[in-house]
Amino acid sequence: MEPDVIDLAEFPAAERFARWHAIVSAAASPQVVGSEHEHNFNARAELLALGPVALTSFQYPSLDSKRGLRQIRQGDPETYQLALPVTGASLIAQDRHETVLRPAADFALIDSSQPHAAQHAPDRPGQRAHSVTIVIPRVLVPVPRDRVVRLAGQRLDSSTGFGALLATQMLHIVRHADEFRPSDANFLGQHLIDLTAATIGQYLDVSEHLSDDARRRVLRSSIDRFIDAHLSDPALGVPAIAAAHNISVRQVHRLFEGGRTVTEEIKVLRLERCRRDLLNAGLAGMAIHQIARRHGIVNSALSKFFRRAYGMTPTEYRDRHAILGRAGRAPAARRAR
Repeated sequence: MEPDVIDLAEFPAAERFARWHAIVSAAASPQVVGSEHEHNFNARAELLALGPVALTSFQYPSLDSKRGLRQIRQGDPETYQLALPVTGASLIAQDRHETVLRPAADFALIDSSQPHAAQHAPDRPGQRAHSVTIVIPRVLVPVPRDRVVRLAGQRLDSSTGFGALLATQMLHIVRHADEFRPSDANFLGQHLIDLTAATIGQYLDVSEHLSDDARRRVLRSSIDRFIDAHLSDPALGVPAIAAAHNISVRQVHRLFEGGRTVTEEIKVLRLERCRRDLLNAGLAGMAIHQIARRHGIVNSALSKFFRRAYGMTPTEYRDRHAILGRAGRAPAARRAR
């Protein structure tokens, strides 16, 4: 899946800011924008259409934007925008709330039907600020609007809970869009909608509005992230996952029905981490058992698992790669299972 990339460096300086105005208005909603760099606006946008969800990465110098009643009358897409500043300083104002956002630590939720204003500036002169946003049709968020708008213009934490999950997924999709197929777009969009609803739910008592499917998808995402963060812990398993999420062991197993079991998933992920380390020339001096322990595999289990997955021992795999690497070729490996 490839994003639509618009790099204003490819256009004459005199045309850039007008083009950016059009990009911002199309990606979010009609608004007025300004900047002290209008004369030579060096900015870049990467846009991904994920079904009904728009995921966009913006990089720009200083930027001010305002959406007033006039712009709302010109066009209201009836959407929620969740903005995540990655670098730079950002201030958001809506519904009598004015919030300074911490880079990579806060979201701001914006309702397209209410006036709002924003200011963005880079960390240092000559740099660009960076933000990632999602725009979701309001009708697809299973929480009454009169509840959601209470959060408009306020700081939402993107470093803990479901907010952290949402931020992580947004950034991963933007940075690794080429890892996904175009046919994955609708799935990814629904995934972001579920996580947005769950993030909102952390601040409002709205759990009754989430469908059972949405709850399951969000819980599975949380478990996947927990597994990824704890692969180095030999004690990682179904009981630890269940305890961390306040659910039963049976519920954990149920969430993995139709695919790999929890134990298989953990083993495959650990083997892949070990395989990458074996290919890393910077870790050539690290013993096999140290690599195994680094990713939560104890005793001599790595050799048995690795041979079954890749058709050779870890030592053979490392040695073969070293030989083929010097010849300028990469070794073939069977898919781990």
